[in-house]
Amino acid sequence: MGRLLDRLAVGPVICAEGYVFEFERRGYLQAGAFVPEVVLEEPDMVAGLHREYVHAGSDVVEAFTYYAHREKLAMIGREGDLESLNRQALRIAKEVGAEHDSLVAGNICNTNVYDPDEPATHEVVRDMFAEQVGWAAEAGVDFVIAETIDYPGEALLALEAIKAHDLDAVVTLTIHRQPIVRGGDLIGEACRRLQDAGADVVGLNRYEMGAFTTAAAALGVNYFGICCGCAPHHVRAMAEALGRTPPASRFSADMSRHAYYGTSERISWHYQEFAKEL
Repeated sequence: MGRLLDRLAVGPVICAEGYVFEFERRGYLQAGAFVPEVVLEEPDMVAGLHREYVHAGSDVVEAFTYYAHREKLAMIGREGDLESLNRQALRIAKEVGAEHDSLVAGNICNTNVYDPDEPATHEVVRDMFAEQVGWAAEAGVDFVIAETIDYPGEALLALEAIKAHDLDAVVTLTIHRQPIVRGGDLIGEACRRLQDAGADVVGLNRYEMGAFTTAAAALGVNYFGICCGCAPHHVRAMAEALGRTPPASRFSADMSRHAYYGTSERISWHYQEFAKEL
């Protein structure tokens, strides 16, 4: 049993991820390509965001290697940086994880190359996953996350690469407008195929935070992750929904102190009345 499964056996695990949009908002990552060049150019910022997520309640430091695969780096003319970027991201994650005794995860994702009707693309994807998972295994990660994958077939290739190194595997599919995965499989059927193939955790991307966490926990779910758009306050909301009080909870909202909507005795009637006009 790997370290992830050991932790899951005793309670919920929260994994924060949302580096792509967070660095795009901060002006260090280009929307469209979404390649994590910031790992090479501003490593201290990456380490800082890892720490922010842990501070907010994440149990996992996930290496920022989403879209750090060969296809995406080739798109921006930086394929030569493939290995150095991946190894740097893993090193940063390991260092921050060691500071907090956090789980450390490697990350692979949708390749945008896989075509279920073109077997040649399957071999390309298999090789892409193999090299990234290989670097993650060499770095000593606790498990690997394969995420935001449309096709179950591509997800199975990702799982194959992870299990080749005897690592715990978290595999998440993504759905779009219809409650099916790409290719037509029902969600439950696709997740069951991954489970049967050896995935340790299966799931879906892109849901709400606090209320979803409460509802999922009531169903017995023990692994909670956050995808694109995540910020530390979302992580804190999930942690608090699980009854935790991470360091960031010191600054959780207390609207009783709001200048207009608050109920504190220090807020004057004059301002409370004006709230009706806002």
